[in-house]
Amino acid sequence: MTFSKTKLKNILFAFFVILFLPPCQSFVAADVVCTECDNVKVVGEIDKGDFCKLIKCLSKFIENGKPKAVELKGDKYSGSPVGWVTFNSVGGDVQEAIKIGRFLREGLVEVVIHEKCYSSCFTAVTGAIKVYEGSDIFGEVGIHRMFLDKKTLINMNMQEYEKVYNKIKMGARNYFIDMDVPVSIIEKIFTIPSGDLYILKGKESEFLWKNPPAYDEWIEARCPNPFSKEEQKDFRRYRDSFYQKGLFSEGYTDYLNKKNSEFEDCREDFRWKQFKKTVNKYLKKCK
Repeated sequence: MTFSKTKLKNILFAFFVILFLPPCQSFVAADVVCTECDNVKVVGEIDKGDFCKLIKCLSKFIENGKPKAVELKGDKYSGSPVGWVTFNSVGGDVQEAIKIGRFLREGLVEVVIHEKCYSSCFTAVTGAIKVYEGSDIFGEVGIHRMFLDKKTLINMNMQEYEKVYNKIKMGARNYFIDMDVPVSIIEKIFTIPSGDLYILKGKESEFLWKNPPAYDEWIEARCPNPFSKEEQKDFRRYRDSFYQKGLFSEGYTDYLNKKNSEFEDCREDFRWKQFKKTVNKYLKKCK
């Protein structure tokens, strides 16, 4: 049997809803919670409507003014905390995850993964300009192939399902390419059976911790690195020692800290402006 355009559209919608939800598991819809430390937590299954919940929650940052540094699990991170979002999710509606991911990239938002981020949660966080990691914070990142629920699948023949599957696969692939996900990871997503879950290991997840190339170039043009090569080497050594006193003279240490603070403040100001602009843009659509 063949499907009309309306029927096919409904199937595609249903396909997207369960696209990356781990099978044989039941979870409540995600809680999108505004915390008192300028942080938003996305916990549970990502469901339709969570994008607007996230936008409305983040809009409170604008009302409250520029957020200060955020502390999580005792680990304080340098850099800008603008629009910090914490994810602890098993997956869910991939359409909603893609909307969240594209917002994170446009709004220059950084995120934290706590405990786990599977399936379409991974889809969402690939949009962040950086995923922070730490021994007490960074959780598992899991991926697997898209799938269609059995109730919908039994009403389709192989050729019909293959047509739908390939269309959705191409859309997901294009999104991941836009989000700078390595080709090796994209290919692995489509090789892991939907009933399994592959946890990224070691260097496989390194791309999440780094700024996207386009962002690096964009922000560098606005806030050039103020350090000479030697100064940058010294500052990295100082930073990697967890700001050990006595590593350099007090005067030189103060000089490096001042330069770095001015550099980070410049970047944070540009990110804050873009963040406010992006939140307000989508807030109008979510009311």
